[in-house]
Amino acid sequence: MKNETKEKKRVAPTLSKYQVLQNTLLQYEAEFSGSIVLSVIIYYLLGYPIASQFLFISYEVSPDKFDKGVGDAYFVFFWTIMFTFLRASFIKYGYLPLANYFNIADPSKRQRVAEQIYIFAYYVVFGAAGLYVMYCNPHWLNTSQYWIDYPHILISRDMKYYYLMQLAFWFQQIYGLHTEKRRKDHIAMLSHHIITIWLVGSSYYVNLTRVGNGVLCCMDLCDIFLSLAKILKYLGFTNVCDIAFGLFAVAWPITRHVFFSIVTWSVAVEPARYFSLDWNPAEGKYFTPNVQKMFVTSLVLLNIIMFYWFMMIVKVITRLFTGSGTDDPRSDDEDENDGDELKRKPKARYLCDGPSISIIHKHMRKSTHHTRQRIFRFKDTDPVSNTGFAKLRNRKSRHDQIRIGGRCIKISVAGNHQSNRLRLTARFKSTLTNQIFIDNRIKIMVSLTACVVNVRLCTLDVAK
Repeated sequence: MKNETKEKKRVAPTLSKYQVLQNTLLQYEAEFSGSIVLSVIIYYLLGYPIASQFLFISYEVSPDKFDKGVGDAYFVFFWTIMFTFLRASFIKYGYLPLANYFNIADPSKRQRVAEQIYIFAYYVVFGAAGLYVMYCNPHWLNTSQYWIDYPHILISRDMKYYYLMQLAFWFQQIYGLHTEKRRKDHIAMLSHHIITIWLVGSSYYVNLTRVGNGVLCCMDLCDIFLSLAKILKYLGFTNVCDIAFGLFAVAWPITRHVFFSIVTWSVAVEPARYFSLDWNPAEGKYFTPNVQKMFVTSLVLLNIIMFYWFMMIVKVITRLFTGSGTDDPRSDDEDENDGDELKRKPKARYLCDGPSISIIHKHMRKSTHHTRQRIFRFKDTDPVSNTGFAKLRNRKSRHDQIRIGGRCIKISVAGNHQSNRLRLTARFKSTLTNQIFIDNRIKIMVSLTACVVNVRLCTLDVAK
């Protein structure tokens, strides 16, 4: 009876008020944000003038020429809610069913692949929009046009929509960062988002939208390949994932370090060549030496954060060439090294028909003939079924061989007579010649029967 009460306590942990609120918001995120969006649209259809400031950009001076004003905050607020609604609804009703179509069993992985599809779609659209806006303006691949005829008070319709929607997206990313699973680089990601919001908002205010357009293009383009690589990884297309990640690894230093450094150099050096750095709000001139230092410092800090991520990318490339596969350089805590995590907090991970078991150690080692071998060791965590588990571990060996996805997988289970542990070995052989890496998303259902105990390992990740 005592053991049963302990098990019940483990199954029903208490949640804090913050966790309850967070879970409620996430569960009805699409409904909450959608109701706000729908309310604004209804108010606009009923003829309320202020509703138009939420839906459309304001301060049109002449055809395709727009000024800036406080009313732009309404548009940014609306699109922050709109991006929340689009993200939540597309993930819940569109991308999650797509993930189910590809038989992704883990709910957290289904959620992550859905999020990455949304991010991929965003970067494709706004990456192309940023290049289009730059191409239609004089500063296309010409940093001197950032400063010639400064201040650029009036901007085009496309530039204003693009700029304010980008600002709204980054505000929404702050919210999304705290609702997604916590990442290993949470502090760096949060700092990146805050600095980006600061740069976009302040550059809009001081009439440096051309500079901001260049910075945003440097930031967005390489993330297209990163999101694509993550999607392919979660879907199990390992070879194509490696190609996409290779393109990302090439695009990152070019766009985020070379081109981004050129923009930073332009902000630090070129302004004094074309105008005097004076404070004259009446003429829209806000770019003083102190403002210049502030912008340069922010850009340098952003470059430092991106260099930190670049070091992660280099580590992933090293693993790729050593045959360990690619991992997300900015992955969730859930994707950390399993051994470290299990040493921190061992817990049951697989459903069982027989004894409750938890993984306490696993490792990968190379074998001959282009194979990979993963060894799992389990311990019994269910005191009630000690006898049955003992019978299983005392059985000398059990072998099964199956074929999944064109690969031969040999499963063997062996007991340890010295301790209450079970060893499960999965050996893989690629059907492709000279391919020594294994698809890291193969999910298998293994049924091992020995004596009176039937152990069913559900969603066993046989290779990482």
